[in-house]
Amino acid sequence: MHDVVAHSLTLLVVHAETMRARAAELPPWAQEGVNAMASAGRQATSEMRELLGILRGTTGEAAPRRPAPQLADLPRLVEDAEQAGTPVRLDIHTEATALPRPVQLAAYRLAQECLANARRHAPGAEVTLDIHITPDETRIEADCGPPPPNHQPAPGAGAGLTGLRERFTSLGGDLSAGPAPGSRFRITATVPTTARTGGEPFAAG
Repeated sequence: MHDVVAHSLTLLVVHAETMRARAAELPPWAQEGVNAMASAGRQATSEMRELLGILRGTTGEAAPRRPAPQLADLPRLVEDAEQAGTPVRLDIHTEATALPRPVQLAAYRLAQECLANARRHAPGAEVTLDIHITPDETRIEADCGPPPPNHQPAPGAGAGLTGLRERFTSLGGDLSAGPAPGSRFRITATVPTTARTGGEPFAAG
C-alpha cells in the first residue's frame, strides 16, 4: 500500500503544488481546479498515512493527525465537488438531538463515496444529499442524476459501497444502493441515532 498508493498520492500532490506555484499563469477556472486537486491530494495522503499506522499497529503512527470528518465538514466537501464540476444540493433536516461521531463519520463517508462515484460514472450530473436526523433514527439519501449521453463509465470493483454497507451494519443500521428511475443511481442508509455509543451534539447550519 505504501509503495503503490502513498507514493502515487504524494506524486500527485507534488505536481499540483508545482502548478499552484505558477497559478498566476493560469486562468481562474484552472486555479480553482489546481487548488482543489492539491487539497484533496493532501487529505488523501494524510488519511493513508493514518491507515498505514493503524495496520502496522504502531502507537505513534496510529494516532489520528486530525479529527475525523463530521457533518459540519459536508459543506466543504460539497464545495470541492462543485469546483470539480458536480452540482450538489445538500439538505440536512434535524430535530434537536445528539448525533454520535461514528454516525456523523458514516454519513460523511457516504456523501464522499456518492460524489466520487458521480464524478466517475456520471460527470456533470446533479447529486442530491438528504439527511434526516431524529432522536431515534438518522436517514441518509444520496441520489445521482443520469450520466451524459454516450458516456463510458470507468470500471469499478464496488469496494466503496461494500465498505459503506459494512460500516452502517456495524452501527446497527443498513444500506441499499442501486439504479433508480430515470437512469439515476440512489443510495439509502439508515442507522439508529444512538448507534450503540454515547451521543454528541450536532448543530445543523
